[in-house]
Amino acid sequence: MFIEITTPQNPLRLENTLRPYKRGEKPFTPDAAYQLLQSTNHKKNIYDTLELIASLPKEEQAQYKDIILAAFDHREQPADNLLLGKKLAASHGFENELNALLNNIPVRNIYASATKEIALHVRIHEEPYIADIHNTPLFCTCYSVEIPNQDLSKIKSIKFTEGARVNLSSCKNLPADLDVSMCQKVNLSHTDLSTVKSLKFKKDAEVNLYNCKNLPADLDVSMCDIVDLSYADLSTVKSLKFKKGAKVNLSYCQNLPADLDVSMCDYINLSDTDLSSIKSLKFKEGATVNLSGCRNLPANLEVPMNCTADLSHNDFSNIKSLKIDDGADARLCFCKNFSADLDLTGCNFVDFSYTDLSSVKSLKFKKGAQAKLSVCRNLPADLDFSMCDKIWLDGCDFSTVRSVKFKNKRQQLVSRVRLPDDWQGKIIYTDKISIFSALLHKINTRIK
Repeated sequence: MFIEITTPQNPLRLENTLRPYKRGEKPFTPDAAYQLLQSTNHKKNIYDTLELIASLPKEEQAQYKDIILAAFDHREQPADNLLLGKKLAASHGFENELNALLNNIPVRNIYASATKEIALHVRIHEEPYIADIHNTPLFCTCYSVEIPNQDLSKIKSIKFTEGARVNLSSCKNLPADLDVSMCQKVNLSHTDLSTVKSLKFKKDAEVNLYNCKNLPADLDVSMCDIVDLSYADLSTVKSLKFKKGAKVNLSYCQNLPADLDVSMCDYINLSDTDLSSIKSLKFKEGATVNLSGCRNLPANLEVPMNCTADLSHNDFSNIKSLKIDDGADARLCFCKNFSADLDLTGCNFVDFSYTDLSSVKSLKFKKGAQAKLSVCRNLPADLDFSMCDKIWLDGCDFSTVRSVKFKNKRQQLVSRVRLPDDWQGKIIYTDKISIFSALLHKINTRIK
């Protein structure tokens, strides 16, 4: 017996509806169960309904046969629901009917006419035949909905079931009433959202708005776990805030809102983005931050404690203050125009590979740091790596260097440094054993 969802309701509201029956305050009836199946396919609501039936005296359970079968007729159910349904069917002699339903679920499309709010009920595993739908509301009850590259101009509205994973990538003419508020994962990449009234997303959802145009002014992604807005034009968006711990991609974005707030994000990608429109830029302690290739970095930039920051491919000529706090990892490859007093004493790891350091007077590193200076140019005259645990100096140009401090001979060898044959500079070892060994070597040389 197929029962269509014609009056969809919020699962929490239905939980309140079921509560008096579960407490025994109201008698549970087949009519009550029928109305619930008309309103939802949420796994918890369905399980509670089956459990209510199972709690009834066995002679009363038989009248719920159609309800039990309907819970699995063109409906996907998790293992717990399936197990309870099979137990009920087996105890009343219609297990074969239930198995027939489960073994005969169609793979493509099922359309059923409706009489109330929802005019079309669709269960899909592949792309539905959108061309067959005319000026009709659409309710997709499958948990995986794939409708990419479609013209949806003939669709009046679209709703999805709780927890659905929906792909509407590259669709045209999206309906004004597009309801993705129950979806766990939403892909609207490469779409023009000018026809959509508003967008609301489920708590903890994963949202892909890559390369979108005409985003709603009141776009709210503040409850989403993962947000991809890369290559999107944000000129229509008034403000943009994100959930604590969110992972956000804003790379190659255009027209960032002035009050952009990424201070709560665990991961933020702003690579290759023009930051001239934003007032300030603050990051969360311990965040992973990608600012590689950015234009118009803020004058005062701070990398907080324990952050991992990619600042490569940047021109720092407009930066008045670059503060890298204790415990941070910084990638500064292919950069130029650092301030003369660049302070790296907070960094656990710093990567200067392929960087021009002509503007830097000196480099100081944190005790125990790892420093990578592979293929660097215009190094400071005096280099001190004696505090570092590990260094990389392969391919460096030492023509500007007068002295290099290493902790010991082993550190020098591990660094893979190649000093020119005609280099006139001086190597200094700082640990006591190395100093004593060098002194002893000098004395022995003089005696001979």
